[in-house]
Amino acid sequence: MPVVELGKGRHVIAFDIDEEVLKPFSLGYAREAFVKLDSMLDKVLEYRIRQKFPSEDAQRLIGLMAGSRANSSFQSIAYKADILSASQKDRIDKFRSVRNTLTHNSIGELEFMVNKNQEDVPKFLKSELEKGISIVKELAGG
Repeated sequence: MPVVELGKGRHVIAFDIDEEVLKPFSLGYAREAFVKLDSMLDKVLEYRIRQKFPSEDAQRLIGLMAGSRANSSFQSIAYKADILSASQKDRIDKFRSVRNTLTHNSIGELEFMVNKNQEDVPKFLKSELEKGISIVKELAGG
């Protein structure tokens, strides 16, 4: 996939899902892939919020939020501002649930094995990563 680029004016974001997400995943770095994709999702949400609220004060506030841990609120803000549909919000919640289990639990992969055969865990993670990529592309193109 080519580089995804959003914006032509003041705010531009660009990323390469193949290089930054799929390549690390294919090399066995599932946690890195999920974290990177989650970061891309946050940047796309920030970009969409910036588009929706172009005033200088809003831009300043969004910048402050992006530079702090308050960027975790971008999903809620995007949903309340009708940038995200309920379905998109649910899909993001599901992706982030898998991401959180994988990255914040020292035995994240083992936790998935409880409900899946060991052979299915890589397929399960690949499927969840693809769902996350799908929502990022959808929001980046929309």
